[in-house]
Amino acid sequence: MTVNLEQCGSLDGVPLFSAGALGELLGIDDSALFIDFYTTFLGQLSSLVPDLKSYAQSGDVGGLRETSHKLKSSSRTVGAMRLSSALEEMEQAARDGSLPLSVQWIGPVADLVDITTAAVRNEIIRLGGKVS
Repeated sequence: MTVNLEQCGSLDGVPLFSAGALGELLGIDDSALFIDFYTTFLGQLSSLVPDLKSYAQSGDVGGLRETSHKLKSSSRTVGAMRLSSALEEMEQAARDGSLPLSVQWIGPVADLVDITTAAVRNEIIRLGGKVS
């Protein structure tokens, strides 16, 4: 069984992206620093889905758990709250040793990576940065 993004009731009400989260966390307002954080985050996201799929194909629950944990924290730091929540669900399933349930989150996470990437790119542009 595959779960799609619309079936993820646990994500209802969780904001997609909170542009102010990074500034609140750091206690500063520095557009250049935020652009650097966001750019680094986008670099991490680019390998996320391929890595998760690779771990799923090899049955590596530990790899799924570690990767989802790492990106969950990064997502929360930059304000990508919905992606962070989905990764938290995946991490918990992997921590519980459930490869099938962990793998079911790959589709929703992939969808959220695409949507979040667009939101973060828009924020970089809004802050005066450039995206490639």
